[in-house]
Amino acid sequence: MRQFLILGMITFSLCVCAQVGIGTASPNTNSVLELSSPNKGLLLPRVTDTTVVSSPSAGLVVYNTNTKSPTYHDGQKWNSVAPSMMMPTTGADSITYFFSGTNNMGPMFNGERRLESISIAGSVNSGSSDLTASLTKYHDVNSVVIQRRFLDQAQMGTLEIKYYKNGVVYRSMKFGNLKFASMSHGFLDKGLDGSGVLVENFSFTFGSYGYKDWPNNNSFYYTFAGGVYGTY
Repeated sequence: MRQFLILGMITFSLCVCAQVGIGTASPNTNSVLELSSPNKGLLLPRVTDTTVVSSPSAGLVVYNTNTKSPTYHDGQKWNSVAPSMMMPTTGADSITYFFSGTNNMGPMFNGERRLESISIAGSVNSGSSDLTASLTKYHDVNSVVIQRRFLDQAQMGTLEIKYYKNGVVYRSMKFGNLKFASMSHGFLDKGLDGSGVLVENFSFTFGSYGYKDWPNNNSFYYTFAGGVYGTY
């Protein structure tokens, strides 16, 4: 009996120290765990908000359904593994835009895209609007269509801007019946190595405006013609 116990302990020790392979009988000697499959993948735990993970350890990886990308913790903060220029949706703290309505915009306005910044200025007098807004966006799949709409001065549908904080919508704005008024291009310095990304600056006028405070569920939508308030 003692011999069997000693043999079992040795076998257990070898199993603990050896590599583990799933789908392979000979895992890589440099790996603790190797997965192998010709037609299946590794499915990470999926979360909509990384703040639900309590006391994350450095190296912890999850799939963030808001950013639509794997996200890892470096011991201090969560980081998306998606390149900033390729991220079509949200980050932990980010600004995004989304167009709704066709209005000759074409099929490219699908999905949220990242913004660098947005600002609003102007005044509203006697039911007419002098309001304008300007935004700085990254060059993306919508760039050609937006430039064409600027050049032909076509009125567009609704533009929604969302601000995400810790991966959750914090504030948002809607602009209706908008028309692009100006356009410029430039490069944004993103690092000490001199690397940069192409950005585009647009200003536009709009005929209606909505605002929503998501945490407190407070919102409104206002149409300048007639001064009518409605639902966001």
